[in-house]
Amino acid sequence: MSAPAPAVDGLAATKAPAHISTTSDCPALAATDAPTRYAARRRVVNAATSADCLGLTATHAPALRSVVGRLAARALVLAALAACGSREVPPVDAAPAPVSVPANMPPESGPQAQGRGDMSKETCTQAQDVLGDLEWIPADARLAALFDLGDPGVDDAAAELARATATTPGMPVVAALGLGFVGTQLQILRRHLADAALTPRELLLLHGPGGDVVWVLRVRCDLGVLQAALARAWGVTSRATAAGPIAEPDPARGFPHDLVFLGDDRLALVPAGAGGKLRRWLEGQARPPELGAGRHAETPGEALARLEPAPIRVVLGGRGLLAGDAPAAPRTLRAWPDRVALDAAPAG
Repeated sequence: MSAPAPAVDGLAATKAPAHISTTSDCPALAATDAPTRYAARRRVVNAATSADCLGLTATHAPALRSVVGRLAARALVLAALAACGSREVPPVDAAPAPVSVPANMPPESGPQAQGRGDMSKETCTQAQDVLGDLEWIPADARLAALFDLGDPGVDDAAAELARATATTPGMPVVAALGLGFVGTQLQILRRHLADAALTPRELLLLHGPGGDVVWVLRVRCDLGVLQAALARAWGVTSRATAAGPIAEPDPARGFPHDLVFLGDDRLALVPAGAGGKLRRWLEGQARPPELGAGRHAETPGEALARLEPAPIRVVLGGRGLLAGDAPAAPRTLRAWPDRVALDAAPAG
């Protein structure tokens, strides 16, 4: 026979019905884990008003509902457990039972986790990005050539440009030196871009004062996603430097470029091992050649921007590398699949 339950805030304890002798006779209290005991305790409290498990009469219901606070609730639980023959006291602060999820709820329902997650398999959107502003081109560039990859005749124009630089009378010497193999260079670079799923609308070829060859494109893509895509395609490893992020090739893969990540989403492909040096050149502000009386020559970027559209537009600069009188102002070329036009130097 179970012991009489203690009084609970003035309520007379009643003896449990004879048929309730153990916790097995009171299924609501048979659980042993804290969340389930919590739920069981609530069912016992609710059952008390209807004399379902404790044998309390309906006349006690108003007083029972007036029990307020943590101590009163705990006392009521002790009485319930004593009536049902259990000595274990569940903690009042036990965690609530986990919310069950209906079996027919779709996986995407409810709150979703936020964050980018693993970017190692993401790719950049295949947008045909143009280079935009060209005024950043270093003023001391020996050559600047802009290729319109959206023009179906650009590859043929590159082949014609290479041929014309070697055969056209009066062609600046720097053109023959810098553009003699431009058709082959362009084909190789476009294969690399296809491997990385990059589809820029424009490519810029630059020759530095020391003869370094630099290719520049614009890729508007999350930096982490872009670096991961280039690592997969070209076997490069990115690292952060004080000047900015750079990616270097794995010698075993044979990729011939360092990658320099510049402002305004520009990406420069430079000779392997020259990334740091050429970043300083690309981000510098070299002054254009002086023409005297405080005047300065047109910069390569300004000259390139003023040229009329063509599959390939070229600006040539550098003292001592031009045929004839070697003016300080840059000379310009435009190329199509069937011809190359050598434009007159702008009036000084």
